[in-house]
Amino acid sequence: MRQYHGRGMNVHEMLPNYRRLARLTRPSWETERRLKRFDYHYAHNENARRTCCYFDISPQTFCRWKRRYSRTHLDTLEDRSHRPRHVRAPEYSPELGDAVLALREPYPRSGKDMLTALLRDIGFCTSTSTAGRILRRLKEGALLHEPVCNGISARRRQQERPYW
Repeated sequence: MRQYHGRGMNVHEMLPNYRRLARLTRPSWETERRLKRFDYHYAHNENARRTCCYFDISPQTFCRWKRRYSRTHLDTLEDRSHRPRHVRAPEYSPELGDAVLALREPYPRSGKDMLTALLRDIGFCTSTSTAGRILRRLKEGALLHEPVCNGISARRRQQERPYW
């Protein structure tokens, strides 16, 4: 390491690993809160019950954090995904999904009930809820776009009274 002689020396010259340290991300707000709880825990003779009472958290939660906690890797205290590890695959065939998409093009305002009737006419036997699930999945996958609302309703609008 070079010595500093009062000239305008660069930080990169004083700390050789500065660029790597600058790339490290700062822990999230929730991680910092959990670290404060561990600081309190280790400052008070590692009394877990006292820590839980002081911060008003459940002992199960604190023990789960403590099992995961590593002093060298702070990302172990980050929030984890709540998504299930195994998600059930759709039970309908891809041909049925293609048929729903093809039927929705000529009838853009048709719902799941009408689509079920149209699917039965062309030979697919499916339930209304399955047709609704297919529509939802097509909308989430951006394969199906809802038509723009034109503001015309089949119901007659109630006229407001000019006076009481």
